[in-house]
Amino acid sequence: VRSNFVRENLEKILGNDDLNFTGMDLATLIRKKYGRSYDVQLIKK
Repeated sequence: VRSNFVRENLEKILGNDDLNFTGMDLATLIRKKYGRSYDVQLIKK
């Protein structure tokens, strides 16, 4: 449930430009917005 919530928020932040994002860009964005623990949780899934 929590990962879906985060994913929906990221889609709102990124919009339709998410195809231009690399994994590192996404991880950096997640760290800035939610803190370091979230990107680890998303990578595990």
